[in-house]
Amino acid sequence: MKAKTYQIEALKSQITGHFKAALIYGTDGGVVQETSEKIAHFIAPNLSDTLSVIKLTPSKLKEQKSILMDEGDNLSFLGERKLLWIKEADLSITEAVSYFVEHSHSDSFLLLSAAMLNKNHELRLFCEAHPLVLTIACYEDTWRDVQANLRTQLTEAGYQIDTQALDMLTERLNGDRIVSRMEIQKLLTFKGDNKQITQQDINNIVTDTSSTSLEELCYAVANGQEKKADKALHQLLLNGENPVSLLHALQYHFTLLLEGNGLLEKKMPLESALKKLLRPAQFRLEHDLAHQLTIWKKEPLVRVLNFLIKIDRDFRKNLVSPDLLLQRTVSQIAQIPRKIQRR
Repeated sequence: MKAKTYQIEALKSQITGHFKAALIYGTDGGVVQETSEKIAHFIAPNLSDTLSVIKLTPSKLKEQKSILMDEGDNLSFLGERKLLWIKEADLSITEAVSYFVEHSHSDSFLLLSAAMLNKNHELRLFCEAHPLVLTIACYEDTWRDVQANLRTQLTEAGYQIDTQALDMLTERLNGDRIVSRMEIQKLLTFKGDNKQITQQDINNIVTDTSSTSLEELCYAVANGQEKKADKALHQLLLNGENPVSLLHALQYHFTLLLEGNGLLEKKMPLESALKKLLRPAQFRLEHDLAHQLTIWKKEPLVRVLNFLIKIDRDFRKNLVSPDLLLQRTVSQIAQIPRKIQRR
């Protein structure tokens, strides 16, 4: 069964009582993590309990093919429901996952977290088709998604914000929910008992994480302007921007290009596609985006997105300085447009 991230709370009783497994995947690593953790808490409130929460890897399943069934059938020490959690799930575990879902009689819950899986990926196809498996795709939020999420967070916290202030706040925060949540928490901490949020509050408190400098980086990279991209990246890092947030901004931009490519393949006029892809405040970028859509086609876009997902994983391994890794990444991607145009 396929669902959206905003439906999780409404599906809680089905997650805890009906489904045997869940697959959470997508290009937005922050939302994949957040969504996976929310579902994990439904099954096992204490995620640090190593007796009830069993974390596995694809490589572990390759070494020991029966481990899912073995761990699922073994009762936890206190008799609580067990959570089997596989992060970075990939094609290699499809057979083990399908066997567990079809044949396990335990009440253990299998949670799969993954990066982007294309529509023909066997693991994704199996999970989407099976009635006992919940699948949720997590992609970078659109501007409207960000605004809706911000309004919900503020309302639930008991704060009020007018339309102009909300527009400003949305412009300041990008599609990375983790970053947005931190900025909102900072804003609410400063406001305290004063429940009215103004444009002045946002100017004084909220860091601009989706300013022109971020757009400058993304557009320079996609335009193939290597020197301009390197300069923009250097300035952003000097300003204290988180490399992970910058990487997610690049993922969002290339996902936007992939969406635009799909619209053009469906014979939508370029002008209409640009209006759908850009929010009103971004129409100064219309010329650049139109140019990029003539350069970037589906195949290289998918390769770049897969590459960015790999870099996201490398960030978490902490083997190389994130700043250095991001600089190499920006340089490599910015060289691609020239290579495409030479063909």
